[in-house]
Amino acid sequence: MFILLGLAGLAQAAQTPPPAAVHTPGTPQFEVQCMVALNQSAAQQQDPQARMQMTGIAMFYTARVDLLAQQDAQLTEAVQAAIDGMAGQTLGAITQACAQHMGERLGRFQRLAQQAQTDGQ
Repeated sequence: MFILLGLAGLAQAAQTPPPAAVHTPGTPQFEVQCMVALNQSAAQQQDPQARMQMTGIAMFYTARVDLLAQQDAQLTEAVQAAIDGMAGQTLGAITQACAQHMGERLGRFQRLAQQAQTDGQ
């Protein structure tokens, strides 16, 4: 009985795709990776609330990528490389890193806005 449970656990582990590697936050590769991973994750979400949240975060990274990309060909190449690099892998680690990085950036912007407001008084 225990052997069968162990074999079933091994079979399930073998079917689980490996997590995709996360690029260094703040790099252009990370920004593109986040945009692609979050859009893919949003498309797979069954819960409309979760889909809306993922889409919102993806839009943040889409704007960032648009600012960083100098040419459409460069953007197309970067997006294809991100898609190829994440093929068949789980995106959980990437989406968590992206959400954390976005939260840190937005927190920094809020602190700067509060400081400017305080300094202006």
